[in-house]
Amino acid sequence: MSTEIARLKRQLAERDEELAILQKAATYFAKRLK
Repeated sequence: MSTEIARLKRQLAERDEELAILQKAATYFAKRLK
């Protein structure tokens, strides 16, 4: 059970990192387009 929780937490951390990167990219492109 605890290994499953650890795995899920790791997946969430990766998802958060991906989202942060996408947000930075979106902000960058939005500034370039103005």
